[in-house]
Amino acid sequence: MSSRVGWYIDDVAIRGVPAPASAALLGLGGLVATRRRR
Repeated sequence: MSSRVGWYIDDVAIRGVPAPASAALLGLGGLVATRRRR
């Protein structure tokens, strides 16, 4: 049962990573875009 719980936690962690990563990339892209405009 512990391995099943661990798999569930790993699955949630893997699914939860892309959202903050994509938000960070969009934020960096926005900063670069504003610097290039100025």
